[in-house]
Amino acid sequence: MNILRQIAIFLSIMMFSTSLFSQSLVLAEGAEVVEGSVEDDYIALYISVTNTTEQPVWFKFYMYTEGLLEGHTAALCDNSQCYEYTAENFESPVSYNLDGGATSFIADFGVHLSPYEFLGLDENLTPIYSDPIPGESFIKMEFVNTADPEDILVHEALFKVLNAGNVEDGAIEIVKIAPNPASYFVGVTLDEVQAQTASKIEIYDSIGNLVSSVNMMGIGNYANINVSNLSQGIYHLNLVNTDGSRSKFRTIAIQR
Repeated sequence: MNILRQIAIFLSIMMFSTSLFSQSLVLAEGAEVVEGSVEDDYIALYISVTNTTEQPVWFKFYMYTEGLLEGHTAALCDNSQCYEYTAENFESPVSYNLDGGATSFIADFGVHLSPYEFLGLDENLTPIYSDPIPGESFIKMEFVNTADPEDILVHEALFKVLNAGNVEDGAIEIVKIAPNPASYFVGVTLDEVQAQTASKIEIYDSIGNLVSSVNMMGIGNYANINVSNLSQGIYHLNLVNTDGSRSKFRTIAIQR
């Protein structure tokens, strides 16, 4: 009888310990290394998390920037906005809620890295930035359960800012993408003059696979692109000129 009681007590302790130290949030999706051109306005990393419990979890999102390359800045982003670009650690000003068993949409949380150093304001109070700075920056992100500060999901990522590659001076640019996030159609607006030499829009998934190509020749400076065949997630648009030059990548989210 004593042995059975001891076994029962041991099992109770084990079950209590498991519940006490289990992690409520786990990573569902998020790259550990992300790359981008120094000509990009920013390099984006998006993260999706899953609530492993049966109860709603409230949490805060943190960004730690001790590994930033000098001159680089980063902005913490959620599903409503990106906050200020900074070289300092940053805490989300709001808390987030994820239902039991639910997984957040991939664009709900993210970090944008800017390869430009802010130099100050000119006489017209216009921001002045440095030339883009190639190199590597390391950022750590944490999702912290507000009810249990020791319940933390940590994700670390290396941002590689590459040379300009095939982005050329004077390349045509995508002026506007709307709506973004999109569900079934997304409108892409080009500069009216440069649109005369636009060849096509290429759409790449988050790991760099070409998933769609849309002809732009002779259709003006606006295209309404059908994205209903694309799964939910993050995609990158690249505009190709008739001479082969390419625009900066622009990021869109597909959400339904």
